[in-house]
Amino acid sequence: MAILEGGRAVISWGPSNEFGQIGHGLPYRSRVRPGVVHLGGVLVKQVACGEHHSLVLTAHGEVYSFGCNLHGALGSGRCGSQEQAERVLGNHLRSMPVRGIAAGPQSSMALSIGGHVFCWGCNSRGRLGLGPAYDQEPTVLAPVSVPTLPGVARAIAAGGAAFGGDPTAREALPGG
Repeated sequence: MAILEGGRAVISWGPSNEFGQIGHGLPYRSRVRPGVVHLGGVLVKQVACGEHHSLVLTAHGEVYSFGCNLHGALGSGRCGSQEQAERVLGNHLRSMPVRGIAAGPQSSMALSIGGHVFCWGCNSRGRLGLGPAYDQEPTVLAPVSVPTLPGVARAIAAGGAAFGGDPTAREALPGG
C-alpha cells in the first residue's frame, strides 16, 4: 500500500484480494493492479499491512481496517472478512485519537495520542499482553488497552508468532 502525497488517497495492489486485504471490494484470487482504497475522502497519515489484513490511520486519528478477520485483526467486534475499509469503533478506542498503528500477521495495534497502547486480534498464549483477564481468550475482537505498561508509550511494533520474536520480522513505527 502507498499513501499519495498530502495523504489524499491510499493506493493498494498485490498478488490476490482473496480476503479483501487489498480493499478493492469483492475478494478474488487473481493479481490486483494498483487502485484506490475508498475511505470517503479522509486524509491519511499511515498504513500497515498484516498477513491478510490492512490498517489505515487518518489525519484525524481514526483507524480503518479491511481484509481477513478470522482472528479478529480488524477490531470490528465480530468475525468475518471485510472487503471495504470500515472504521474501528471498539469501546476502548471510540473517543481516543490515535497517532500510530501496527499490524502483525493476525493482530493489530494502535497507539493513542496520550501514549496508551491498544491491541486486538490473535491472542494465542496471551501474546497481546492484555493481562490475566484475556490470557485464556484466543481471539480479541475489539481494541483493548494494554493494562500494565510502566509508563507512556512513544512507539509500537508488531511482529511474527510473538511480538518478542525474530527482530528481523518486526517493523518499528514512529510514535508521532
